[in-house]
Amino acid sequence: MSNSSININDKCEIIWEKDVYKSNVQDITDKYIAISLPVASGSYASLITGDNVEVIYSDDKNIYSFYSVVIGRKKDKIPLILISVPTEDKIRKIQRRKNFRVEIVKEVKYKVIGKEKITKALLNHSLKHLEEFSEGTMLDLSGGGARITINEKLDKNDIIIIYLQLHDKNILVPCTCVRCIKNQSGTYVCGFKFHEIDGSQRENVILYTFDIMREHMKKR
Repeated sequence: MSNSSININDKCEIIWEKDVYKSNVQDITDKYIAISLPVASGSYASLITGDNVEVIYSDDKNIYSFYSVVIGRKKDKIPLILISVPTEDKIRKIQRRKNFRVEIVKEVKYKVIGKEKITKALLNHSLKHLEEFSEGTMLDLSGGGARITINEKLDKNDIIIIYLQLHDKNILVPCTCVRCIKNQSGTYVCGFKFHEIDGSQRENVILYTFDIMREHMKKR
């Protein structure tokens, strides 16, 4: 199998009739891929033979998708849906997982640090004093950074801290400004690269972008 192939125990998203369901791969043969019953918000997808679905999955580096057809059902320890196996040329890489970017218009708090060194003490102080933060508007988000509209001009390599609300998690993320362009409205659209973000924080951001992607897909 190639590096892009889906594997047993992989988690996946099943898109069917504009809804996005969660599933995982239970078995793979030359004839079929067996997945658990796709579920979304406690409801199972009522898939029947002949239904067309899109499958999205990821590895540590990339996100992939392919189209498949339901070819049957099977009862093992749990009920399984059998879908057709894609040829290698039908599997497409959507994006590098870390850089998977979604458009999102969302209010965000930020604090300009300038060239000051980021320390744990500074982050702890900032978390306790969110009243020191300014308001901006996030335009897109990825595991590697964000694009935010703010009311002040920043220089390249200036550092800010952004306060991200990711569902039930709130995190502070240091960012480095990589570009700052003035709008006709007088505000500034800035591109930021995450600065010294730890692995668990990045994973939380990536999972959040996946959730936003699912919401976008429901509206297609």
